[in-house]
Amino acid sequence: MLILAQKRHRISDRAQAKIRSILAETGQCDTVRLFAEKTRDGGIEIGLASDRRRDDDFQIPADGVTVVADAQTLAIARDRVIDYETHGFTFAGDTACEALPFTE
Repeated sequence: MLILAQKRHRISDRAQAKIRSILAETGQCDTVRLFAEKTRDGGIEIGLASDRRRDDDFQIPADGVTVVADAQTLAIARDRVIDYETHGFTFAGDTACEALPFTE
């Protein structure tokens, strides 16, 4: 079952545009998985990858692309805005966040 995440999880217009652009360039499916993990030093690593939906996934509202995440990622991303900057995907205004490259 795919469950829609609450409004506490948002993706900026810039990040949505970058996701659509990457998917169009690569010809990949329209479902992207957001993953985030806390690091040992208290920072956060964030990344996105082309993936399939799973029964226990949550969907984050986005225009033109399906973004899914598991419960652990949603807990980390709670009340943050997923954004895209020149160095990659990040949480807006979060200086302790390391962006990982978009992967297949």
